[in-house]
Amino acid sequence: MFDALADCLIYCRVERRLADPTCKAYARDTRACLEHLSDHGITGLVDVRTSDLRRFLAQEATHRPSPSSQARTTAALRCFFRFCVENEYLERDPAAVLRSPKQRETLPDIINHTELGQLLVVPGREGVWKRVHPGKRERDCLLLALFAYGGLRHSELLGLDWDDVDLERRLVRVRHAKGGRQRTVPIHPGLIPLFLAYHATRTPLQDPAVFVGVLGIVSPPRSSPGHSVTTPPPQASTSTSASRLTRCATCSPPNSSALAPTYARSRSCSDISTSTSTSTPPSATPA
Repeated sequence: MFDALADCLIYCRVERRLADPTCKAYARDTRACLEHLSDHGITGLVDVRTSDLRRFLAQEATHRPSPSSQARTTAALRCFFRFCVENEYLERDPAAVLRSPKQRETLPDIINHTELGQLLVVPGREGVWKRVHPGKRERDCLLLALFAYGGLRHSELLGLDWDDVDLERRLVRVRHAKGGRQRTVPIHPGLIPLFLAYHATRTPLQDPAVFVGVLGIVSPPRSSPGHSVTTPPPQASTSTSASRLTRCATCSPPNSSALAPTYARSRSCSDISTSTSTSTPPSATPA
């Protein structure tokens, strides 16, 4: 049984291209099920019955009652036994009739236009950041605005290179999205001046990464954009989180002045071209 599990994990990683955390969760849940079956005298896959799997799921629900956890365990078992049938370990799928528990549907919690406007002006205020260095304000303005209006995950943001940014067509290519796939994200027109202003602080360009740390080093891919903030925006909701900000990606800016306080002035392509020496911004002509 455990040999079949090892083959199934290879199938999930290579052919289905599931994310590594998903594969680990599937392996953990399926291994727990196989151990449960072994403890009850079931040593072969052909001896597994649907009632045995339901007994295991009922036991799991006693110490992991969350519907999402139960749904993931059910999905792992269905994936494993379907693989066993397709690869002739079994002739009948005992997990085919298993159903995931119904999860509670809730509306997404998003920030409103007022909270978003208050958040975007934070980088320009005095005494907000623990450490200050040249270009930090422009960097953080762009990072927060792209986070909100692009809907990128923070790992995707910190993995961007300048070659991934096409300002002429207002597109950002995310090379390492969820599941190892690539996707293209449109850029809101209000972010073009932020890109240009931040690129001017990086000239001459020493590193292809868009967002770098204090010493010009690429930020760790799992670090949070908000780790350097010491205080929340005044009069802004303290419940603002990365998930709420990301879910706000489909909304438009509250007004044309919402992004205005986050940069000194809009710089045109000619401003950038005359101020750069060894590098130029990627496709720096707004459409």
